[in-house]
Amino acid sequence: MLKNEDSPGKGIGLVQLWRFRRRQEFRRIRRICFAAFTISFVWFHSRTLANWGFLAFPQLHREVRLWNMREVDQRNLDIALHLKSRTSAGERVFIWGSSSQLYFLANRLMT
Repeated sequence: MLKNEDSPGKGIGLVQLWRFRRRQEFRRIRRICFAAFTISFVWFHSRTLANWGFLAFPQLHREVRLWNMREVDQRNLDIALHLKSRTSAGERVFIWGSSSQLYFLANRLMT
């Protein structure tokens, strides 16, 4: 097993796994780390990947139901149209929350 002289009492980190990447005893640990990273990365970015897919194939947005994305997008579009109808073109708006895409959809600037 690996003796970790650099940091006694601490676990094996990614630097050590990379440094000793040719050792067979770390093969399973490397695979587990790779799988955990890949799964979390794909899960975290799955909505972004889906939006890129919808951008490339717009008809999929109407047909595929993922995480209620269609309903959320439709709601955001309705809110943006409401903002556009209630404000003038040069008027700035403030949106409370995490829907910054509304500024783009409504073609309005932040305050």
